[in-house]
Amino acid sequence: MLTLYHNGEQYPLENTEYYIRELANGLDEVIFSLPLHDPIYAIINEEEQITDRDGQTYKVKQIDAGAHDAKIVCQLDLDVWRATLNVNYNSGTKTCNQQITAVLPTGWTINDRALVNIGRTIEGDLTPYDVCVECTSVYNVYIRWDNKNKVVTIYPKAMGAPVGSFATRELNLKEINYKGKSNDIVTRLYAYGKDGLSFADINGGKPYVDNFTYTSQIICGIWRDDRYEVAQNLLDDATEKLAVMSRPTRTYECAIVDLQATNPELYNNLDFSIFTAATLIDDIKENAVDYQVVERHVFPYHPEKNEVIFNSEPLKITTSVINVVDALDNPNSTFQQIQSQRIASATNWLTSGDGYVVARKGTNGEWKELLFMDTDDESTAQKVIRINENGIGFSTTGINGPYTNAWTIDGALNADFITTGTLDADQVTVHGKIEATSGYFQQGYFGTGGQWEITTNGIHTKNGPTAPYGQSTQGTYIGTDGFCCNGPATHVWISDGALTTNGAISGNINAGTLTINGSVNINSGGSAYTGQNSGTFAFQGYVGSTQKTIAMNFVNGLLVGFVAQ
Repeated sequence: MLTLYHNGEQYPLENTEYYIRELANGLDEVIFSLPLHDPIYAIINEEEQITDRDGQTYKVKQIDAGAHDAKIVCQLDLDVWRATLNVNYNSGTKTCNQQITAVLPTGWTINDRALVNIGRTIEGDLTPYDVCVECTSVYNVYIRWDNKNKVVTIYPKAMGAPVGSFATRELNLKEINYKGKSNDIVTRLYAYGKDGLSFADINGGKPYVDNFTYTSQIICGIWRDDRYEVAQNLLDDATEKLAVMSRPTRTYECAIVDLQATNPELYNNLDFSIFTAATLIDDIKENAVDYQVVERHVFPYHPEKNEVIFNSEPLKITTSVINVVDALDNPNSTFQQIQSQRIASATNWLTSGDGYVVARKGTNGEWKELLFMDTDDESTAQKVIRINENGIGFSTTGINGPYTNAWTIDGALNADFITTGTLDADQVTVHGKIEATSGYFQQGYFGTGGQWEITTNGIHTKNGPTAPYGQSTQGTYIGTDGFCCNGPATHVWISDGALTTNGAISGNINAGTLTINGSVNINSGGSAYTGQNSGTFAFQGYVGSTQKTIAMNFVNGLLVGFVAQ
């Protein structure tokens, strides 16, 4: 229920038809209507305070009265973020987290889910709210505010892996409206940084990047940004930017039955929270695409009315979530040899290091952090290990990063390569592929009660067949050369386009050539005929004690002849 605060008094609004419009920019809205004869309408004014049942505070921003009713639009109250103005503000080089920390109102805390390590400078006449808005574009993040608990949360704009939620007309999709345009599509992007900086020297002589995922047509565009002084950073961000520019802009507006809210026990996995990734199944366009939720209309008292708006991001490789506990005890295994080499390499790096240690102080003179560098000058050092209260980071491009390998205080570990004996995790998200030269997937994703062995030929059940044919070993095999499934009495395999079995096949069979070494049983109501209902159906049989080829001739589905040769 909503509550209006007017002249120091509280006025409950007997309105259960309101909805909360959750927006990507964080400026959520509460929208409701009031009859003009309602006493509340007579006292409600712009900038009055409204709270919802969750304790979030809003300010009335729009009152649009018609003949009988008035539409009221309230916006999340962020006045404390606009209460001060920093004239000629210059942040200096900071990460996104550091930028917001520097202007954080008293009592507020940060929940950083983006963990952006790049350093940027923000300048201008800015309020703390303006700094946050600048951060969204500079660091490619979303920002949302919780003014009840005084928490500001930073989200990455890049779409993560789908969490298992999906929308389909058969289950929870009431209405779907598709909008798409390709007016600004670019497939070849030229990029230049400060003083004409180009990445051609590290990109095969090409000052551009290509992305032909959607179309093979070359469509050129150019991007200039004087903030870039490192060619690799320019190349990385140009590649990411082109991934968006090279595809049409597509948006789905959907009305979805919020099954998670109406039946949480059965549909708890169907999560359509803001910024989550979900799979939208469009049966008419025959698409199943991962989209990000960028807007929600939440009806607290009528969840069946909830609506979700999806926005597309560049398509990515479908990720797999696998729970695996893999212990390799053999010291001669390939994995253990690789791990031993990594340990030896790490030991050599650490024992042969010859650098400098610098202890840095904060603005109040307190010791703040340690820097381990390859020179004694912060401005010239390239190899840097940085340790402070937020974690430990490793940079090969100087003190300002980026720190591509880091272990931060919130438990996040960013690394290019991890070597471990046993990995015990609740969830493993893979962006790309899983490679294994040998070993087993046990339990979990590949089924319970057994193991699957990975070989260079394919995968098969442990101690099972290692080829699609010619083996009596029980089990299942899947490889590029075929598939087989062996049981105690039957053997089925597919290889070179042929299906072979010593068991029974029932149902409809449509084949160019069907060879049967055994009997043909046509049950009551069944039939045997050629694909065009005309032709010959032949099989081996006996006339008396003599084996004959028996041919049955069909014309338009009718048996017109019977010959035994």
